Amino acid sequence: GKDIPMAQTCIPLEVRGSTDRLEDIIGQVTDPRTLIRRCRMVLSGKRLKATGLRAVRSNPIATRDGVKPEVYHAYRKGLPSACADVVLVRLTDGITAVPLIKRKAPPFAGCWWIMGGAIFSHRPIRQFLLWKVALETSITEEEDIDKWAQQHKLKDDDVSWKGIHIIGWLGTARTAASDMQGTGRVCDTINQCYLGLVTQEHRFFPDQDHTDIAWRTTVKPGDCNHWYPEWAAGKALRIVQAAHEQYTSKRLLGNERSLGSVTSLANDALLGKL
Repeated sequence: GKDIPMAQTCIPLEVRGSTDRLEDIIGQVTDPRTLIRRCRMVLSGKRLKATGLRAVRSNPIATRDGVKPEVYHAYRKGLPSACADVVLVRLTDGITAVPLIKRKAPPFAGCWWIMGGAIFSHRPIRQFLLWKVALETSITEEEDIDKWAQQHKLKDDDVSWKGIHIIGWLGTARTAASDMQGTGRVCDTINQCYLGLVTQEHRFFPDQDHTDIAWRTTVKPGDCNHWYPEWAAGKALRIVQAAHEQYTSKRLLGNERSLGSVTSLANDALLGKL
């Protein structure tokens, strides 16, 4: 999958129905064969690089930090914000699990969520997600992404850091929070959702904006109190499990074609048949 440059993340997209329903997923899942192949590459120890990626820089006056808060929030009431999120999957002894973080305050207070947030850093999306994962799990306390990237010598096309890998794009969704009433703010977002893998042991702790982190091996409707993280986490678990089964079978059999159609397996994973 290709990254969507920063300048293109706010393209208006058609939305059907209420923003509280699963039908509001407004992007197609990227080719599942690509996601499964990239997962297998990480599982086999190969290095990933981003493709079709470029950093977009702009005048700081156009960013959130360059606008008075009252002007910024008044502007946001009329437009959805661009967000990027990632579902991390850990594979241990053949068992897949995802870390969900419990939100402390609005928007979506009390919901179990995936990692990410509003894009305003003018960094490549995958690098932004690596930083958000590190920040929201207390691996780092550096709140300046530029300083963080410089400190760890990250390049614009890097998609891996300390055993955390951004695999590819899962899809696009639109969400709206109902618990922002009375705050003078709104939360209406277009979310670019990505799949990630964790291949090193990390101890995750919630940051100041979250109250808990829980690893889940299954995610069903109702588990997160919102359809978006349930949809994203469930699909990510199925894709990584399919990649693991392919990788394991290939090592045992030595012949990938004996597994049958890769496309069929991928589609089964996406439909929840595995």
